[in-house]
Amino acid sequence: MEETIDSAVQALHSPTESLRQPLSDRYRSIMFLPLKSVDKIDTLNSDWFVIDLQDSVPPADKDRVREAWRENLRSPLLTQRNLIVRVNELDVAEHLEKDLEAMIHPGINALLLPMLETAEDVRRFDELVTLAEKHQKIPQGSIKFICLLETPAAVINARDLATASARNIALSFGHADLLNCTMGEKGWDTLLLPRSMLVLAARAAQLEVIESPFFELDDIMAFEQQCERSKRLGFTGIFVLHPRQLQTANRVFSEKRSKVENAQRILSSGSKGCFVDRGTMLGPPFVKRLKKICERGYFEFDIEHPQGNVTGRVIEHTPELSDILRSGCFSSPYEVTITSAWLTYWHTLCFTGNPLEYNNKKAIEHGLSEVPIPFNLLLAYVLCVAVEVLTEKCFLHLSVEQARYHSPVYPGDTLHARISLIQAEPARQGSAAVLTTFHELLDTDQKPVFSAIKKTLFDQALPSVGPTRAQYNLPVGLTRDQTLRVKFGQASPSSNHGSIGEQKAIRAGELILHSDSRLLGRTENTQFNTLFRNTLPIHGNYARHQEQDIVTCGLLILPMVLGVASRDLKPLIDHEIDHCFHTNKVHPNTSLGGVSYIREIAPYNEYYDCVKLRTLGLKQVDVCQELANTKFPLALFETTLQRPRAVEDLCQVYLPYLAGKIVLVCDWTAYRPCQPQ
Repeated sequence: MEETIDSAVQALHSPTESLRQPLSDRYRSIMFLPLKSVDKIDTLNSDWFVIDLQDSVPPADKDRVREAWRENLRSPLLTQRNLIVRVNELDVAEHLEKDLEAMIHPGINALLLPMLETAEDVRRFDELVTLAEKHQKIPQGSIKFICLLETPAAVINARDLATASARNIALSFGHADLLNCTMGEKGWDTLLLPRSMLVLAARAAQLEVIESPFFELDDIMAFEQQCERSKRLGFTGIFVLHPRQLQTANRVFSEKRSKVENAQRILSSGSKGCFVDRGTMLGPPFVKRLKKICERGYFEFDIEHPQGNVTGRVIEHTPELSDILRSGCFSSPYEVTITSAWLTYWHTLCFTGNPLEYNNKKAIEHGLSEVPIPFNLLLAYVLCVAVEVLTEKCFLHLSVEQARYHSPVYPGDTLHARISLIQAEPARQGSAAVLTTFHELLDTDQKPVFSAIKKTLFDQALPSVGPTRAQYNLPVGLTRDQTLRVKFGQASPSSNHGSIGEQKAIRAGELILHSDSRLLGRTENTQFNTLFRNTLPIHGNYARHQEQDIVTCGLLILPMVLGVASRDLKPLIDHEIDHCFHTNKVHPNTSLGGVSYIREIAPYNEYYDCVKLRTLGLKQVDVCQELANTKFPLALFETTLQRPRAVEDLCQVYLPYLAGKIVLVCDWTAYRPCQPQ
């Protein structure tokens, strides 16, 4: 017997032996096929099918089921399928012997080996299968192994199991028996360690790795979430228990079409070594991953219905770059009445240090009809409504400049937006374009009430024949003095208008650490995008993007950071944004704070000071506790900063603790009552 086993195992490793290869190299879905469903197999697009002779078959029925499957293997329905047999475990030798006698067959690709403990178990299976192959006169080594790791010992020995036999093509996870052994509770967190150990062991041995089945058959959304998490961890596919799970498994464990097309684009560029693609550094490991993405391909489900099919069309709302350049002027499709509900929402979201924006009595005392719509709300609105008609296809929002509040807007006023192109110029050695646009909010009399200038980067080259740098001119706008401030700026805050609140003294050249912070949650992010008509997918399309990839709109970050700052600068009667840009991404459920450097304080008139300052927005920093004794380089505040990289470069050298944590740089002008000398 020993000689027979040794010679058979040697034949397994013989390079001259013709081994049967699997019909498919995909492992997205591995479906347990009931005996009664064999005649329906043509309707089931599973990559692999499992014939189960173990748990699903009572001991009294095993002989009958085994013989029925043996007969079915002659059916042409099964001849072109990837078939796996889950045999009985080594401890029930009688049934295992019968399983191998009946199912070691040219129509079988692999065995699913249950209840393994050590590598010796796999080697014992190898010996038995080798003998059965010889007995059945099929090529030695034809039958492959998928090791089912469902005991604590198997998980601990995962690496040894993965390398125990040359027949191994995959490791698979069985959480039900594992939890039965550990008496643990089912949950992603409780099973993350064994899952991770399987993935690492399988990949180290260059094997595939299959996720445990999902037993809640009616909860397809939960099944999809399980597939998504497993794929992110490194699993190749999942065991499927019901046909309704098949399409989800095949789709999730394939790649998205956009991801495959992007990978093909990068690979076709021919870039070598380390290179930058659309702002991301790529190198050899990334290129290998891109090739695997292309090999995996995307999922297509095209089954013709007897009554015919229809293909959908996506309605494009945002014009192409060439159309933007050709037109030069756009109007938002939304004309919105700003109701008092907007004020309620805004004040629950953003703090304001301007009492005229929340105190009706003070607003009237200062020449207004009532509390006006806040500056930052209008700034967010005028730029958000431009997304659909202008920037939905842009690559990056660069900066906001010269934001001005010209005429008071009150609850009940109806506004619409107009966007004019000022300038289009090449960037990135001509491979991209920067557009400078002028954004206005107009009332029903077509009078401008608010305006701002914005710079946007498009990841497209300017057309060879098109607008030049000087072709567009800034629309005839409003001068600096034609702002909301003129409405009440000549009045004394301490005369007949009364006090507008406690005022803390500040001085030029000092850095203020703002003690306040605000948590920007997923709910606030969703509400903002809905209310402000922000349609950019990266800000809120959770169907297209993973939650960790959703980026909070900068027009929500800006007012939250300035709100944190204005608590220490109050009372303010007006402010303007001179120049603002974002440096690092902010995701929902992030805490925002800030610091402000007072650059200059000068009289605006005999009653009000004009304060020039630069505010840095910070994420996930307890400013007062963590930065109390920190030495900030003055270059962060007193030099002209135009790009995120300039900020990051300074931090990397002189302030490494804040590297990656500065999310916003805002140069702004605030107007507040003159402070006592």
